[in-house]
Amino acid sequence: MRKKINEIKNRLHLFGERGKWQDYLVKVLLSDIFWVLFIGGLVRLYYYSNFKDSFSETDSPTYVNPVFNIFKGEVDMWRTPVYPYFLRIIRYFSTPETFLHSVFLVQAVISFLACIVFYKLVKTVFRSRKVKISAALLFAISPSIVSYDKCVLTESLSISLLVFFTGLLLLFLKRPSALKAAILMLVIFFSIMLRPSFLILLIVFTLFWLVRMFTYKNQWRSNLTGILGSFVVIAFLIGYAHLNYKRNGYHGITAVTNFNQLYFLVDHDMYSNGNDADISEVINKTLQDPAEDVWHTKTMSAVFNNFSQVRIAEFNSNSIKNQPLIYLRKVFNIFYNSTKEKLSYYKPHEINYAQRYNYFANLFDFILNINLIPFLFVYFLLLVDFLFNTYRLFKTKKIQWFNLLIWTLVTSHLTLLIFNGGGQIARLFVTMLPLAILIFFYYIDLLIASFKFEKSSFKKYIA
Repeated sequence: MRKKINEIKNRLHLFGERGKWQDYLVKVLLSDIFWVLFIGGLVRLYYYSNFKDSFSETDSPTYVNPVFNIFKGEVDMWRTPVYPYFLRIIRYFSTPETFLHSVFLVQAVISFLACIVFYKLVKTVFRSRKVKISAALLFAISPSIVSYDKCVLTESLSISLLVFFTGLLLLFLKRPSALKAAILMLVIFFSIMLRPSFLILLIVFTLFWLVRMFTYKNQWRSNLTGILGSFVVIAFLIGYAHLNYKRNGYHGITAVTNFNQLYFLVDHDMYSNGNDADISEVINKTLQDPAEDVWHTKTMSAVFNNFSQVRIAEFNSNSIKNQPLIYLRKVFNIFYNSTKEKLSYYKPHEINYAQRYNYFANLFDFILNINLIPFLFVYFLLLVDFLFNTYRLFKTKKIQWFNLLIWTLVTSHLTLLIFNGGGQIARLFVTMLPLAILIFFYYIDLLIASFKFEKSSFKKYIA
């Protein structure tokens, strides 16, 4: 097999000697990124032909038909503006009949471009060629990532934006500059306006700039730009929250937090101690309705239709304060139950089974089960990463910023989901899957370097 491959390479090299464009074509065909994109593209096309179009009856309409205009100072209580305006732009250039397919096409193209950025990332971070290719391919063909390209939800853009942001972060760490710091903070702002859970980026990077201001004094321009950028983003978010309060009575970026907390209290029978007998009575009465579903749809609607956001937020807060031990025990149960979930989340019910049974059916099933591993593996991976980075910090007295930031982002996001994810950890964690792939293959790369006794390479990991 290898002999045949070498023969093909030799023929290609001979072809490349004929001229400039032939030489360029040969270089492209022999490059790793070409084959990653080629294989990933074929698998994605097969995915797209088998996954059904997904339009959530509860979430998608609130993005497609928003009832606000940010340019007139109007904001939506539930949805931040980036994704609704993204959909508006696509709707402007499409017809009602082609709108959804246009959305899926644009998301698929952006996601495919993210594959290029992700390959550039792993090419810079890892040393083993096989690890680089494997990590890039896993990202390109992961059903958890690709399936959301055909959903009218923020997940697809969030995943791609996080990959672009990580690539920009790596560029900054290699060659810091004030311009890159400013762009990083601008991307963070748009990330939050796309998906409010990205607020964790602002918290982490505000601390990042403050620490670097004291540890890298020679880079004070870029660090100061980052700090000022953080304050500007915070000011914009405060202004947005104020608009939300004036229009909708909720002082925050999105009332989804309020909704998730109330859902948690209802689902775990913790709604009787919120110091508000009226809300508790409505919840108790609606739960007894035989038509109520497992998602407590009627109960949630009854509360939010009859009480103000401020009152609900106070009720949620009091319910937790009045029974902290019960709350922590329930949160621990969510954490424990999440260890049994599968890491992959690709909505199997959205597969078009009528088209599946063809030549690639077995391959399709294999790929779909690539990351059907227990979520416990993520916790184990984060623990290993924490211990290794702590060991390296004490050994070298140096902070490995890229590794530290990746671990912090994944861990903090996961913690947020455990406390306020509505019990949907596997689904909501999908935005952080690219970073989890980086952490996993980092240690595969490290093991390869150690097994091959590449001492100079191995020392670079420790240093």
